[in-house]
Amino acid sequence: MNLDGDYLLAATRQEVWDKLNDTEVLKECIPGCEMLDEISANSYLATIRAKVGPVNAKFKSEINLRDVNEPESYVLSVKSKGGAAGMGEGLARVKLSEQENSTKLDYSVEFKVQGKLAQIGSRLIMNVIKKLSNEFFSRFVGYFPAMPDSAEASE
Repeated sequence: MNLDGDYLLAATRQEVWDKLNDTEVLKECIPGCEMLDEISANSYLATIRAKVGPVNAKFKSEINLRDVNEPESYVLSVKSKGGAAGMGEGLARVKLSEQENSTKLDYSVEFKVQGKLAQIGSRLIMNVIKKLSNEFFSRFVGYFPAMPDSAEASE
């Protein structure tokens, strides 16, 4: 399954980069995030509670950044285990580009799930992922001044 979008933020590219790499900011933005700790440079552990249809689980996630090109782009690799609920893994590509007095954040996500989650159905999972993504970016965008003509995510 794939998801992509973009946001225009009233901040410099470096300011957006710094927020994207601030564990406290991310913990506040990630829906259901109970814990997010940096374990080494570009490696994190997270505990996230999520409900997908009838499945309510706590996911232990390993997050690694690679192909880091500060302050322009990186690839985020995630592996999550939710016990009996199943597991998931994905890649997110994040790119920041300077615009006039703002920064454009482009992202694309590829992910797959296994176990009970996979039995729920891709359409339901996709709707939940879109909802969680919108919630994350709604919170993240709140860390920056409002754009004169607010940009919405493209889907």
